This record gives sequence, structure tokens and C-alpha cells, in this order.
Amino acid sequence: MIPKKLFDATVIHQVNLTRRANGIVRDVFLLLKEAENDIIAQIIIIDPTGVSKRYQAARLQKLLESVRERIVEVSKVMNASVKAELQGLSKYEASNQAKMLVNTIPIDIAIAVPATDALVALVTTTPIEGRFFKEWMDTFTRASIDQLNQQIRIGVLEGETQAEIVRRIRGTSISNGTDGAMQVRRNAAQQLVRTSVNHVTNEARQLTWAQNDDVVKGWKFVATLDSRTTLTCIKLNDLDLVYPIGEGPRPPRHRQCRSTTVSELKSWRELGVDINEFDAGQRSSLTGLVPADTTYNAWLKTQPVGIQKDVLGVTRQKLWADGKIDVSGFVDNQGRTYTLDELAKKDDLLFDN
Repeated sequence: MIPKKLFDATVIHQVNLTRRANGIVRDVFLLLKEAENDIIAQIIIIDPTGVSKRYQAARLQKLLESVRERIVEVSKVMNASVKAELQGLSKYEASNQAKMLVNTIPIDIAIAVPATDALVALVTTTPIEGRFFKEWMDTFTRASIDQLNQQIRIGVLEGETQAEIVRRIRGTSISNGTDGAMQVRRNAAQQLVRTSVNHVTNEARQLTWAQNDDVVKGWKFVATLDSRTTLTCIKLNDLDLVYPIGEGPRPPRHRQCRSTTVSELKSWRELGVDINEFDAGQRSSLTGLVPADTTYNAWLKTQPVGIQKDVLGVTRQKLWADGKIDVSGFVDNQGRTYTLDELAKKDDLLFDN
């Protein structure tokens, strides 16, 4: 049984988690921007262009080594920062899931929260798409060094000017930098952050549900159903299966996966509450999952205007309500960010109405 209130709170919470991920991505982008500026400064200072082959080789080697050192340095800072954020999210998500259970179950029942050590360990000991967090970071570091050094080598060997090599790194102004090597690295960092946030929060849920298997009997896969949903997630959503806790195809199923999970509770009678699950008077508040083919757009229409505005923003909500735009799933369209404290305040409001 998945009460509608629990399902709705889970979906809205996932939107709010996206905004927390936005904040982590923003901080990572600032780190990469600093590294980009330092690398460009080194290109200007060392300048392997316009000199004889003899001096060019030495200067190029010095520049490539400088790039490697700067990327290793920024990767270490990024690793520590993102890992700390994920550890905080893991603890927060477990606490939030416990609150959701308390606020959903109509009897006074003790809900357990996993030990902090176990939650923190999720970040480094559970693989994301088959690789551990450290392996993802090591891959990011190596790929960044290889990609930036490759662009510098190509520029030098093709006789480009200093400005042209800088453009290879930073991108062109006409494209707002989106065609530069650093933009590729920012995209890779963003994928890593968003995928890791999805992974850690969903694993924290599994751990919390396992601690409360006297009330939680399984979980369901919930995909964002829109034009950007992958076939893999659509299929898993359409299966509409209840999986045992700790088993089954958990999100993320791919990089930047937006799918989530929701707990399947034991029935009220199984919990010792003498209430019919779905009689006529209770259907509106105790209904199960929305149909598997319900789109995010359709789901949002069932929500209060206040929630619609919070998800879309006031202006976009009006355009959406007037049928002038569609929504694209669990996406914060205005790039808004939440701290963990702000996320907690938002989640505390989910069961107030």
C-alpha cells in the first residue's frame, strides 16, 4: 500500500533534492572556473607558441605538467567537497524517510534511523553504476588532464596562436564557452554530482526501510515520465512491481537519472489499525500509486497551485496552467538551489496540510 500523501510527498521531495544538487553543482563549477583561469594564466605565462622547435618542446612539456598539477589539485578539493555533501545528504535522507513514515502511519509507532556510520559509508562503499565514488573521481581527473593537454598539444602542433589555444580551453564568446574543453569537463562533473546524489539518497532510503521492515514491506520504482525519460526507466516504471528491500533495479539506472523510489507499506490492518484500506470515504486520502502511465505533467495538475508555483516558478506556472508550455520532469527550471537546512524546511511542510 502506498498512500497518496506519501507518494506526493516523495515526488515533491525529489524536486527539492534536485535543487540541492543544483547547489553542489554550482560550487563545483566555481572550483572548475578557478582552475580554468589558472590554466589560461599558465598558457599566457609559459607561451609555447611563436618560438623555435627547440624551445617549444620544453615550454609545451612545462605547460602540460602545470595543467596536470592544477587538475589534480582541483580534483582533490572537489572530491572532498562532494563527498562531504553526499555524506550529509545520506544522513538527511534517512532522517527524512523516517519522518515520512511517522507522518503517514495513523498510529503511534517507533521508527528507527540507521546508524550514522552506516549512512556515511554508503558514499564510498556502494557502487554507482558498477564503480565506486573514488573510481568515478579518478576517472574524472584522468579524463580532464588528457582532454585539456590534448587540446593544448593540437593547438601548438597546428601552429595556433596563444589566443586560439586559449579558445580551445575556454570556448568562443559567440557560444558562451559551450564549445570549449572546460565546458566538457563541467558537463562531466555535473553528471557525476547529479548521479551521485540520486544514488546516495536512494541507498539511504533502502537502509532506512530495512531498519523499519515491520512497517515497510518493499518499494516501487518511480520514473519521471516525460520526453526525456529513458526507455530503461519507462520500462521499470511500467512494470509497477513491489521489490524486496535492498533488492531490485534501484536508481540511478544511468547518468543523471531522475527516477526515484517510494516505500510500499504494510496495510493498516497488518499494522494493527482497524481501517479499511480503500473504502469510499477514504479513497481520496488513502489511494495507492497513481497509474503507471501517469505523466509528471498530469501529476502536477493534481497538486495545489502553491506547489505548482514552487516547482515551476510563478511566471512559468501561469504559462503552464494556460497550456502554453509543458514541464520536463524533476527539473528546477530556474536553477534555484537549496542548502540542507532549506531542504529540511521544505520537507517539513509536506505533511502540514
